[in-house]
Amino acid sequence: MVIGGVVLIVGGFGIWAVSNRGDEPYIYIKMNEGTASTTYDSMNNVDATMYGGAQWKNEEDCVEGKCVYLDGVNDYVSIPDFGLE
Repeated sequence: MVIGGVVLIVGGFGIWAVSNRGDEPYIYIKMNEGTASTTYDSMNNVDATMYGGAQWKNEEDCVEGKCVYLDGVNDYVSIPDFGLE
């Protein structure tokens, strides 16, 4: 998904936001904390919040570490608006 020159890549291991200019990733949210409703950005730029019943799963249910389970009904992970400098 492209948003104002930023490409969002959602994969099995997290969310990356990179510019389409080939720069380093702006955000990298692994979604592996396993507790609370916030998942943290490894690049220290923005954090994401889980809503609508998104749940943490234990290691035995995930590919690597803990992970977020979204059932496809009304749960989601929200990333706040951010701008590239």
